Amino acid sequence: MSITEIFGHKFKDITLLKQALTHPSCIGAANYQKLEFLGDRILGLVMAEYLFAEISTKKEGDLAKRHVGLVCGDTLAKIALENKLGSLIIMSKGEENTAGRENASNLADVVEALIAAIYLDSQDFQYTKAILLKLWKHKLEYINEEPFDPKSELQELLQARKYPLPEYKLLNQSGLAHAPVFTMALTLPDIGEVKVTASSKKKAEVELATKMLDRLKNG
Repeated sequence: MSITEIFGHKFKDITLLKQALTHPSCIGAANYQKLEFLGDRILGLVMAEYLFAEISTKKEGDLAKRHVGLVCGDTLAKIALENKLGSLIIMSKGEENTAGRENASNLADVVEALIAAIYLDSQDFQYTKAILLKLWKHKLEYINEEPFDPKSELQELLQARKYPLPEYKLLNQSGLAHAPVFTMALTLPDIGEVKVTASSKKKAEVELATKMLDRLKNG
């Protein structure tokens, strides 16, 4: 599928599209890291606005849980996989040879970058919002159901199994000030370690909890 078919937007500025699809492993080329920063904020605002208008609850916590589920890296990666975006990412041979096209972090990052690119190319927030709500349509259909909260679920499961509470550790912070990259890890005795890279600590913790839950449930 093409970007136009997936998002319903035909780019006027092709260099902007190319940047949004270019992985940081392409040394010397304009990559998607800066766009990713803006796309993350646009998506966050679109979903916050939608939840505020559509959900009747008056509890901030209820809205926050649903918001996390809509904008977390796991959801973004699923959107990318559903639309086969991995095949469109421009990356180095080294990144490709280490399963870079299936890497959840890469997939999530490129979706955020494309959101920003569409906004900058159109200069129209409402237009960009309409595209996102359409792309997220199937996720929004279940928004009134109890939201999936991987961090809380992991904590409850660990308590039930008499494991220590999870400790999310920051291993490394890199990137520019406006586009930081956080590498974090979560380790459990007898279970092992999971690592993720994300554009915020909050996102990394959610992805770590999701990965650890999968490991605990599926062995």
